[in-house]
Amino acid sequence: MICGIFGFWFLFQNWQQSQASQNLADSVERVRILPDTIKVNGDSLSFRGKANGRIFQVYYKLQSENEKGQFQALTALHDLELEGKLSEPEGQRNFGGFDYQAYLKTQGIYQILTVKRIQSLQKVGSWDIGENLSSLRRKAVVWIKTHFPDPMRNYMTGLLLGHLDTDFEEMNELYSSLGIIHLFALSGMQVGFFMDGFKKLLLRLGLTQEKLKWLTYPFSLIYAGLTGFSASVIRSLLQKLLAQHGVKGLDNFALTVLILFIIMPNFFLTAGGVFVLRLCFYLDYGQQRRRGPQGCDQRKSSHFLGNIAHSVLLFCGISTLVYPFDLCLFLSI
Repeated sequence: MICGIFGFWFLFQNWQQSQASQNLADSVERVRILPDTIKVNGDSLSFRGKANGRIFQVYYKLQSENEKGQFQALTALHDLELEGKLSEPEGQRNFGGFDYQAYLKTQGIYQILTVKRIQSLQKVGSWDIGENLSSLRRKAVVWIKTHFPDPMRNYMTGLLLGHLDTDFEEMNELYSSLGIIHLFALSGMQVGFFMDGFKKLLLRLGLTQEKLKWLTYPFSLIYAGLTGFSASVIRSLLQKLLAQHGVKGLDNFALTVLILFIIMPNFFLTAGGVFVLRLCFYLDYGQQRRRGPQGCDQRKSSHFLGNIAHSVLLFCGISTLVYPFDLCLFLSI
């Protein structure tokens, strides 16, 4: 029955995507800027905008330094009146190359809007939670950039907000050569740190565990929005929320996967999503093995070094077995 429900859900999602890709907009004259997607690279401006219930990838060539500074400092929600041209994103050019069209499709974007002329830029309000979180995230990014020097601001925006802009991309090769590029990927470690800190703060303020359990839900939503609804952050938040209700181990992992199938069906079409869940499975499976079939922790009845050796052998064994699969999967995505 569960397989049938999810099968129907996937068919519905596929039908919805095919309808969206066929019923494309003819023209767009007004678009709402999602502030946290703004990127300025030289005289090139790019961002994602919403219009008539659709999301567009927008590109514009900046005309002056004043205009450039205006968009770099923009944090609030704005509606942009424009003259532009709509086009479909290019697909894969070379064999094994990057498929930009498929990537945008996983983001729910089916058309590119190239702006020829900006007619007006008007500040607006909104009751949409996603739009307000986008504005809040942008405000945090701009505040960090204006109050901290390089490269500290790149570290902070990357580690705290998951925001890696053109300034970070310029240093990407250096970070890769130093072997620290992986430190800038938001992971469950940061999520666990902030969630635990939030809980300790509220407990010290006198809140009970029962009340705190429900307050973590709005906090999780806000934190997910501040990180741009990153796949790894949402996975970690879901596991944290399930754990506080007593769901742990592989049961926790399985429920997390099922929920991700519902709220983020395109999660599994990205390399990041697949590898995040793969690593999570390794960790949960290793913990389950150490606890034993009855759920008791074997570390209490065996030597400490023996447990370390068991963990290392288990990790190496699983990594060796799945490495060919991971390699083929990564090259095909």
